[in-house]
Amino acid sequence: MFKLSENIDPNKIFIVNHSELEGRIDPFFYKSEYSELEKKIEKSKYKKKLLKELIYKVINGLDFRDYDIKGGIPYIKVANIKKGFFDFSNLQYITPDIIKSSKDIQLEKGNLLLTRKGTFGNALCLEDDYNYIISSEVFYLKVKQSIVLSKYLEIYFNSNIGQKFFKKISIGAIMGSLSQDAIKSIKIPLPPLEIQQQIVDLYKKAYTEKQQKEAEAQRLLDSIDDYLLGELGITLPKEEEWLQQTTNKHNSYNLDNDNPLVKKGRLFLTNLSEVTGKRIDPDYNKIYYINLLNAIKFVNNKPLKDLTSLIDYGLMPTQDYANSMEEGIPFIRVTNILNTGYIDMSDIKYIPFDTPRIENKLVKENDILMVQCGSTTGKVAIVPKQFENYLANSFSFIIRSNNEILQEYLFYILNSSIIQKQIKRSQNIVSVRPNTSKPAVENLLVPLPPLEKQNEIATHISQIRSKANVLMQQGKEILEQAKQEVERMILGN
Repeated sequence: MFKLSENIDPNKIFIVNHSELEGRIDPFFYKSEYSELEKKIEKSKYKKKLLKELIYKVINGLDFRDYDIKGGIPYIKVANIKKGFFDFSNLQYITPDIIKSSKDIQLEKGNLLLTRKGTFGNALCLEDDYNYIISSEVFYLKVKQSIVLSKYLEIYFNSNIGQKFFKKISIGAIMGSLSQDAIKSIKIPLPPLEIQQQIVDLYKKAYTEKQQKEAEAQRLLDSIDDYLLGELGITLPKEEEWLQQTTNKHNSYNLDNDNPLVKKGRLFLTNLSEVTGKRIDPDYNKIYYINLLNAIKFVNNKPLKDLTSLIDYGLMPTQDYANSMEEGIPFIRVTNILNTGYIDMSDIKYIPFDTPRIENKLVKENDILMVQCGSTTGKVAIVPKQFENYLANSFSFIIRSNNEILQEYLFYILNSSIIQKQIKRSQNIVSVRPNTSKPAVENLLVPLPPLEKQNEIATHISQIRSKANVLMQQGKEILEQAKQEVERMILGN
């Protein structure tokens, strides 16, 4: 029998017997980590079932792109399904007429949703009946609830075990996806319903504790904006504030100040000189934004371009991702940038070393990344030391300060409502996806106190964020410990 040298990395070079082939011949499918996992599953004291034995059927959603901006039926896409919960932050709607042709995908309590493309493998147990329509990139699993708890399936799929199986059976290098036949072949240890319920209860308890920690952390983070505004001496206008329209007998037309639309700031006059050479859409010229800029101009300020040594786009991938750090450079994608301002590289991709112009898109410690395109436009994060020399993506700006402003203060101010509202104003309303532009970002008005005051503000906010981060880490650890215990229970240990 032929044997490989002991000096060879078994994760890169290995032997597979002909009898072990399962319809695919790509090496990735037969990596040792997957075979080791399957051995653990086989050792479980519980009986093993294929997914197809635990469900009635798998249904694909609908491919529908004619959205109804006025509302209608929520259209659930991959981005709306996280591990165990819905995310409605970027929800779109479709016309109710489509319901007539979608009887099979009425979402009913006790069944399961599973993302199949892009961010594949996110599972969500339906806790109720929902009048939603799912996209074609989401599977709807009708579960045999008499033999398996849907929540147990969700927990199993979202566990490290389930995620490894999904990764194994996925196809496609850049936009990975799952097929119906592939997921039906997943092997699942099936404890008695009583044990399944114990697993569900353990997980739910830990998840609730994690949410409580996160809520406490969010309260701390929410206090930052009020502190920052107070220290800068800026009072933001209220959305309902309006400017009384001046009446001039020489004008050919004047607005009625008693008109409810005028009072709400939805109907107003703007001089031609104020929009010549600029945007003329009403939202951009809302009175609220005029008041906002006036509030910022009340204190010392400069446009961002005068306070930076670099504002540039990240890298646009031109080829398939590399498989590991030995073959490429870690790539910070928009999905790695968290709302909290931190970067999470637990889901990591690599850009091949031979990619053109790669050296110009490497980030440095304390660089700021700002999302330029998509539903999270304006989201910012600061690069920690461990991610130095990673690559930024083309849907983000790399921002580096000059000596007039502290980088840490700049990060906090960019994350504040002072800047985020300016970014919202700058977003292009013509594009399908919200986006801002480099010139718009360069011209953001940044309040500029003395360096000593910047340092004081940055230090105080850093302390608040540290406390919040401790709470979030505690929540993660609670859930992680529960996940490990759940996996031991699933494997029958």
